[in-house]
Amino acid sequence: MRYIYFLVISFFACRFSEAIDLVREGKPIATIVVSRLQENANSSPVIGKGSKPKKAVASDEEFAIQTLVEWIKKITDADLKVADKVPLDGPAIFVGQAATMPV
Repeated sequence: MRYIYFLVISFFACRFSEAIDLVREGKPIATIVVSRLQENANSSPVIGKGSKPKKAVASDEEFAIQTLVEWIKKITDADLKVADKVPLDGPAIFVGQAATMPV
């Protein structure tokens, strides 16, 4: 039964959703909005098997932000801005606790 609910919700989410531009002509137009800007106190590199050294992350939210920024950079070669306030212009991507805050 859960499978049916998932399919129905997925169908309507895909059917009635709109596409938004995150990057236009190589320039970032979207902003990632977080509940508060993270100050990475623990900046020791984390080295994994066959990976480049990366900064250690303090929380799951910070990891999600870092991953999102990295992948959009890989895909579009543009760095999205990260802010703790909703931008006046352009689309916003709310991550973590910011997604539950009233706008």
